Parts: sequence; C-alpha cells; structure tokens
Amino acid sequence: MNIRMRLAVACLAWPMVVGCGSGSFEEQLVTAKQEHRVAAGGTSLALRLPVAEPFNVADTARASTGEASAVSNANAGGTANCSADATGGGDANAEFHLGHVLHYDGSKPQNVEVAFDVNYDCTARNFRSLYGVVPVQLKAYVMDSNRQVLASVTLAESDPERVPEKWSGSESPAFELTFEPGLAYHMVVAGRVEATWIEGEGSASEVKINACEIRVVPRG
Repeated sequence: MNIRMRLAVACLAWPMVVGCGSGSFEEQLVTAKQEHRVAAGGTSLALRLPVAEPFNVADTARASTGEASAVSNANAGGTANCSADATGGGDANAEFHLGHVLHYDGSKPQNVEVAFDVNYDCTARNFRSLYGVVPVQLKAYVMDSNRQVLASVTLAESDPERVPEKWSGSESPAFELTFEPGLAYHMVVAGRVEATWIEGEGSASEVKINACEIRVVPRG
C-alpha cells in the first residue's frame, strides 16, 4: 500500500493533549514523553525515527472482566503488541499508540512528506462466529494539535472471511502535508484488539508490531 495525500493545515492553537485509553478506536492526541521541537524548515526538519532518536510516544491501555486477560506493550525503539483473551470467559480489550510528536516552530509553512513503514503480525480466533465488530485494528495517522486529522489509513483489520486466523504484512503509506508554525504534529501507529465470551465460546486476538519507522522529508 502506498497512499499519497496533499493537505493544508489551519493555524490555530489547542493546548489540551490526552493520552490513550480504552473505548472507541479513533485518532487522538497523545502525550509525548519528551518534547521535540524543530525551529526551522529545510533539511533541519528531516527525520528518520527511531533511527535518529527513539519515539517519544509509546502509550498503552488495557481492560478486562471476569476470567479474560489483556496485555499491551509499546517500546520507543519501534515495537509494540497488544492482546486480548476471553477463551475462559469475560471480556477484554487492549491497545497501543506508538510514534512521535513534533512541534514545528519555523517562521513559515513547510511542505513535508510523512512516511510510515510498519511490519506486523495479527491473530483473530473465533472471530467468524462471535463478532459483529472489528476485534483487530491497526492504523497509521497524522493529527495536529488543533485535533485535525490530516491523514489516516487502516493498515490491517480482521475479516470474518479470513483464513487462516493468523496473518502478517508490511505497509508503507506516505502522506504529503503542510506543517504550519506553532503547531504540534502527532505521527502515530495505533493498534487495538478485543475479545469476548458468548454462548459458551470465547475469542482471542492480538496485534504485534515487529518494526516501525516514521520519516519526515521536507519538500520544496
């Protein structure tokens, strides 16, 4: 998959930032572990993460009831996983957000390409008979600090017709954007899984990121 989009960004300020949590799986602002500011455009904006430096976003969330279990992990070096298992009863969900928040402090708008490379493994057991929703989801997105989603693409999701229950893939979406002075840009790969027990049978699901890279390339 190679998706290219060109979008302009509004220039307003929004101070609130929230972390990831359970609930609907939507694009959201994430809290960076440390601030990353770029004061100028041009070549100084070129980044290759986490090669040049670790990701500053590695958030996780999970919840479970009854005998179900949930696990979620994210590493600033570019790996993550989340799993939910309800084969013994109950319900569970888990998710992660992995990526980088970049504050652009340049004096003028800067055209850039934001590119993702993601290698993943997925599992969805008993999905065909138990789910009316999507229990495995993986997406990449770019969102600014005004809460405007500039780009978003589904990298992987479970399919009731999928056989086998385990699958792997690599996706490399790229987006052409315009960074505006004074805004922060949230470049994120997010995964979510769900599992539940219904009518004497339970499901289990997992998403694993084996490698993730994000590149910012100035244009013009």
